Amino acid sequence: SSLRLLWFIGIGCRVFSLRRDSIAERYYSMSGKTGLLHVVYFWLREDGTQADAEAIATGCKTHLVKIPTVLRLEAGFPANTGRDVVDNSYGVCLLVEFKDIAGHDIYQDHPDHLAFIAECHSHWSKVVVYDTLV
Repeated sequence: SSLRLLWFIGIGCRVFSLRRDSIAERYYSMSGKTGLLHVVYFWLREDGTQADAEAIATGCKTHLVKIPTVLRLEAGFPANTGRDVVDNSYGVCLLVEFKDIAGHDIYQDHPDHLAFIAECHSHWSKVVVYDTLV
């Protein structure tokens, strides 16, 4: 069965059907069983540019997605949401999802992870990592 959602735009009304297996629900069911989130923040060198940030993000997407224990990988840039509690001083954020700590440990020593570091380390001045069990 489907859920009906009414969306009012101006005078008109449109009906959209959201099936139970929508993309959001599939994503939730896929990621809901994950054991470890590896979140890495990269600060650019003092003279760093957007090109440096792009090089880091591209390096993540080129090298790290090849590692077989990676369930999900996202690389992005500060959203600049402008709230006092938000730190937008980093250049790139990397989020990697693993099934468990063992998968993370394989990733750390994997040749593609080491290749990423070798290729991209000149673009950053500081790295902070947060590993979280979920």
